[in-house]
Amino acid sequence: MIFNGELKANDGVLISAIDLIVKRENRILIEGFSLELKESKIVFLLGANGAGKSTLMQTLAGLHGDFSGVLKVSKLVWLPQSLDRPSDLSVGDFVCAHTENVRVFLREDPFGVVRLFGKSVEELSGGQWQRVLISVCLCSEASVYLLDEPSNNLDNEGIDSLIFLLQKMTFEGGSSFVIATHDQVIIERSESLMTNRVQKIKL
Repeated sequence: MIFNGELKANDGVLISAIDLIVKRENRILIEGFSLELKESKIVFLLGANGAGKSTLMQTLAGLHGDFSGVLKVSKLVWLPQSLDRPSDLSVGDFVCAHTENVRVFLREDPFGVVRLFGKSVEELSGGQWQRVLISVCLCSEASVYLLDEPSNNLDNEGIDSLIFLLQKMTFEGGSSFVIATHDQVIIERSESLMTNRVQKIKL
């Protein structure tokens, strides 16, 4: 899902959040959240279940309006923690329907998804479905990528591929990421590979 924000990349700033108070059902989940995200950076959102990580991601994506404070964002893509599978749709049809530039997808094929094009989305394993979703997300043109628990259902090979793509897109493409995760492997390896580009925020 792509959300076209209003913030231009002045001085490399892609997300500007100042003193956000985020509520759900009249209950304050997050209070006083601030973030200035610049190009080629990765921010990990940490916290226990129920801390509000997913709701904050939805807020940044413009999909949750119950908040106060100042929020400006550049063009971003949001990958939710879970997404219902469409029925009676092949992987190829799903990719073509949700990818801006199919040629780029076919050329890059970051998770080996092209070989799954003939399969029905419904018959994919959890890990295969997650690979499809991440591939569609990361092949979308955006300045910022919001990933909510992206390593869910991925095996070790899938996690290695994800970390490689984060590194490549950060260094070569100037992309930035906000990632909600409990996966210490992704956090620690990202810190090791991308020194001075990683920030951790605990909610």
